[in-house]
Amino acid sequence: MSFFPKLFGPARSSTARTPWTADTIEVPEGAGEPVGYARIDFRGEGTATVTVRVNGGEEQTVTQQLPFMLDYPVYPRVSTEASADAGLTELTGSITMNGMILSYENGPRPRVSYSHWD
Repeated sequence: MSFFPKLFGPARSSTARTPWTADTIEVPEGAGEPVGYARIDFRGEGTATVTVRVNGGEEQTVTQQLPFMLDYPVYPRVSTEASADAGLTELTGSITMNGMILSYENGPRPRVSYSHWD
């Protein structure tokens, strides 16, 4: 299964950066076509350690300046989860798809997750 040439990359915000590219996030075996595309988003002040596991793949961690955004394809029956840690700094984490909030948490170490089921 192939990806679009630049599916992952810098988010639309000029200050948001994401370290992952399409070739580092695998498509789940037997997943078929994506049911849509979602965005993981962490906002707050300063730097945070962001940990992401997209579509049941390998966990990946990066420390970077906020905000952090990652657009990814959503496949049925596999879980995506993400967390951010900036110490005691209040952060907001969310996963959205088609303008709908799928997961949301506000606090010092927000954790968000989503699985799509038909």
